[in-house]
Formats: sequence, C-alpha cells, structure tokens
Amino acid sequence: AQQALEAASAAEPRLASLQADNQQLQVKVAQLEGQLAVPTAGAATSLEAEAQQLRTAKAALERERAVFLGLEEDNIKLRAKVGDLEVQLEGSAPISEETG
Repeated sequence: AQQALEAASAAEPRLASLQADNQQLQVKVAQLEGQLAVPTAGAATSLEAEAQQLRTAKAALERERAVFLGLEEDNIKLRAKVGDLEVQLEGSAPISEETG
C-alpha cells in the first residue's frame, strides 16, 4: 500500500503537467478552429456576394432580352406595315405614273 501511495505521489506532478498541457492544447485547438472558421465564413460571404452579383446580372440580361425581343417584334410589325402601305400606294398610283 505504501508503494502505491508513493507511486501515486510521484505521478501527481506528471498528471498535473499533462492536465496543463491538455488545457493549453485545447485552447490552441479552439484558436486554430477559430482561425479556420474566419476565412471559411469570409469565403462563404464572398461567394454569396458573388452569387448575388450574378443573380443581378442575370436579371438585367433577362430584362434586356425582353426589351430586345419586344423591339424585334415591333420591327417585324413595322416592316409588314411598310410593305402593306407600299402595296396600297402602288395600287392607288395614277395610271400615267405606272406607264410612264
């Protein structure tokens, strides 16, 4: 029993040292995890900002496309109207101009 007490007494400083080391290592792990979390959060924030910019650009392109398609449709209608008016104009032209 005496030897067990002596062994336990001798182990106490080592045990205390290990506990202190473990505490220091836990603090270091927490610091390192915190440092890793910051760039990850920053990267996520950066990616979210980039995604928002892309969504904004896509919406702008969709609006421009709609405007373009509307203008293209108007152009087709105007060309058809010009064609119709030219045909009407030719049909109502005086005979002397047609032969002449």
